[in-house]
Amino acid sequence: MKNIFFVGMIALATLTLAGCSTSTGQADGKCHITGTANNKLNGKKNFLVPMNRPATMETVESVVIENGTFEFTADVNEMKVIRVDYHFRSGVQDLLVVSEPSVLRL
Repeated sequence: MKNIFFVGMIALATLTLAGCSTSTGQADGKCHITGTANNKLNGKKNFLVPMNRPATMETVESVVIENGTFEFTADVNEMKVIRVDYHFRSGVQDLLVVSEPSVLRL
């Protein structure tokens, strides 16, 4: 009985480590964020703003929403907020993103 438990734990550990291995899009240590938005926001800007640092030209990234989709690439291990241009924020909520080396689909 102990051998079955031991073999099961080794199998579980192996699967866990295999799941944490680096795959495409993660090797560069960046967080790749892809998302969809309502088509009424086409042509409007989306901003990726740091949560705990000042929002300056160097720390804020922006993209234009095209065909209802947008993409960001962010530094890892930092909380960010995705915001729509303030002229068009009515009825749209900010989105909190914890960036880690992966591909996030929103």
